[in-house]
Amino acid sequence: MKNDSKFMDRLTNYITYKMTPVLMKVFNRPTLNIIKNSMVNIMPFILFGSVMLLVSLLGTTSMGTEKPILPFLSNYADSIGLMNSLSMGFMTLYFSVSIGINYANEYDLDRTNSALISLMAFIMINIDKIVDGSIDVSTFGAAGLFPTMITSILALKIYKVFIQKNIVIRMPDGVPPAVGAAFSSLIPFATVGILYWFARTILQLDIMNIMRTLLDPIFSGADNIIIFTFYGFFSKLLWAFGIHADSLFQGILDPLKLTWIAENGAAKVAGQSMNHIWTTALERTCLWTGPVLGLLVLLLFSRLKHLKTFSIASFPAAFFSIVEPVVFGLPVVMNPMLIIPFVLSGTLGAFFTYGACQLGVLAKPFIELPWATPPVIIGFIASGDWKYILATILNVALGALIYYPFVKAFEREEEMRIEGEIIDK
Repeated sequence: MKNDSKFMDRLTNYITYKMTPVLMKVFNRPTLNIIKNSMVNIMPFILFGSVMLLVSLLGTTSMGTEKPILPFLSNYADSIGLMNSLSMGFMTLYFSVSIGINYANEYDLDRTNSALISLMAFIMINIDKIVDGSIDVSTFGAAGLFPTMITSILALKIYKVFIQKNIVIRMPDGVPPAVGAAFSSLIPFATVGILYWFARTILQLDIMNIMRTLLDPIFSGADNIIIFTFYGFFSKLLWAFGIHADSLFQGILDPLKLTWIAENGAAKVAGQSMNHIWTTALERTCLWTGPVLGLLVLLLFSRLKHLKTFSIASFPAAFFSIVEPVVFGLPVVMNPMLIIPFVLSGTLGAFFTYGACQLGVLAKPFIELPWATPPVIIGFIASGDWKYILATILNVALGALIYYPFVKAFEREEEMRIEGEIIDK
């Protein structure tokens, strides 16, 4: 027992004093925070577009039925689908504006000018010609997210240098502030516009296509069972030591998941096979069901009244994937009795659920939903496959099974603690 305690102490000290500072330094950099906040800002467009995609598909046979589920929508399916194209299909356009606003918030710049210069950079680097009054908007969707992060932030860095070095047109006193701000931005606007126009139109550098080609190995390689399982393990390990892993990795994973779900949605509409598995719906089906809901199910039948009461009080939040009350309130964090099953149930749940989807037992999701959608229905809604309900229940059962001996030990420890407090009194 002493050796186990010494091991836990060494592991705790390593994660707390060695690993955590490095992770915080890497993932809490200003640029990643800007990207993370910008992704949050455009979620309403994405969720709205996903709902419209689902509604439009209900008027077709794309849901795997012989007849449309809602026949009265058949004549309007294309029109409703247009709302998806103008929201999810234009997500990178909105994303560029959001990057400008969050960049301005981070560096105390003019928000309007920052949003506009980021938008201009996006347009200049994407469009090199207009044919018969039309432009190519293929890069306005999820495929342009990662290139836009770089091109927009580069444009904003140029703008920041001009402002901080005072390389601007100064208007005389008495000129309205809005007019003065517009003229002060003229030089950086012109510089960014000419640079990006020259690169795209004169040099014919299709930066979006070049970057997508370079990033394709990441896009195609990251979505696999090994990386997803490792993420299940590593994220739960960090949570077990008090680090909010979901927030930590959000700036990197969200653009990837949105790209994958958008590609799945486009493939579904086109009647093609979908290539991606790692989605928000898959995460919520397996990454928290065993570690939290499985634990709460056991505590619901605990012989200790305060643990049973805790389970009842925590269930409503946990049902919507709000796990902080359990992780920090029970707590699971730094609890040697619960850390092992917490990490193990999340890891095994990730492996088995991803594997089921990869083998075709579960359908691949193609709809993006809010992360707080109850796990028992999120996969079903996102894919149209009822077996996700069963997968969620099995993950909860798996978690409860893994937790069982550890919870019994935890209960004994709690009883000893309570008896000790009574004796002291």
